[in-house]
Amino acid sequence: MFNNRVMELLILDNSVVELGGAVDENLLAEAAHIVNPTHIVLPDVMLNGLKTLEHGLRALEWNLWDDHDHDQHAMYLPQGSTLNKFARCAEPLANDPRITMWGVPRNVAKYHGSRRDAIRLLHALNPNRRIHLFGFSDDMVDDLLCAQMPEVFSIDSAVPLRVKNFHIYDHVPPREGWWDTGQASESMFENLKLARALFGGGGSGSGGSGGSGSGRGIP
Repeated sequence: MFNNRVMELLILDNSVVELGGAVDENLLAEAAHIVNPTHIVLPDVMLNGLKTLEHGLRALEWNLWDDHDHDQHAMYLPQGSTLNKFARCAEPLANDPRITMWGVPRNVAKYHGSRRDAIRLLHALNPNRRIHLFGFSDDMVDDLLCAQMPEVFSIDSAVPLRVKNFHIYDHVPPREGWWDTGQASESMFENLKLARALFGGGGSGSGGSGGSGSGRGIP
């Protein structure tokens, strides 16, 4: 997670990228008790706005947020291969009080050309929700510019941990089995310093990231 108040935000992701589909409510509930996150990501279906909305509505009935001693909130990650589809996914849940944060997936940069318009759309639908960017996309220049937008609260990625020399203009190969084989190195810490310097100054605040082994964030 790249910004200045890393302990303020702890996100429990749903592993849709790694598993091809979000984990069920029982596993999410179990992970929530272990991780004790501030935000639980509602299940999403990559590029499918209708399914994401359907799964999100169902997940909100699980009441995972009522079983813990401190405040936990939902994060909603709209999906859609076009901005119009993305908007149709986001709007129905724009004012649900159980959702206190928007998430913007990395695939938006590929299919929309940039995450910029999706960020502005979400802010317009509910300007009181913070916005978190999930992962670095294949266009890290766009990631950097979007992370500096005043609407954006935080961004996360494991890329600086797993590449040898981190630069925002490099093409980054798939992580494959890195989560199981990665080891700490001097270059990792140098990469993190650079990434925090580049991405840590944007938006209205800062956060930290966690997950259920999802890989969409840095623990």
